[in-house]
Amino acid sequence: MSERSRRRAAALIVMAVVALAVGGSTVYLRSVETDLDRRVTERAAAAAPLVASISVSGQTVTVSCSEPVLDVATLEASLLVDGVRAVEADRSCRSSRAPIVDPALAPTTTVADEPLTTRTAWWWRRRCPRRLTLPRR
Repeated sequence: MSERSRRRAAALIVMAVVALAVGGSTVYLRSVETDLDRRVTERAAAAAPLVASISVSGQTVTVSCSEPVLDVATLEASLLVDGVRAVEADRSCRSSRAPIVDPALAPTTTVADEPLTTRTAWWWRRRCPRRLTLPRR
């Protein structure tokens, strides 16, 4: 065999190995996503009946709900399975209502003792100069 044919053979072998690695990794990642999708869907059916759909991208799970959930953090924690890096709740899972306030409680207000005047602003600027210089030794 000549040196030129050896180089061609080596180049063909390297290209074949790279093609197999790329193709194999694509198939492997797709199977990982399918497995995560199946396991998270099973967990969602058991833990949270308000989950409308689940989408898996890599190791990140995005959840959308049929109606807002009171505790989104608990929902996200309940859907963590081995292999999931992060669970993100969609806007549909977040409550759009303001918190319920007891009407029996009287509202409280606080008032500052001394408003910021030119005198206090002058004192603040004098005590906290813009450029600080350190003394030399």
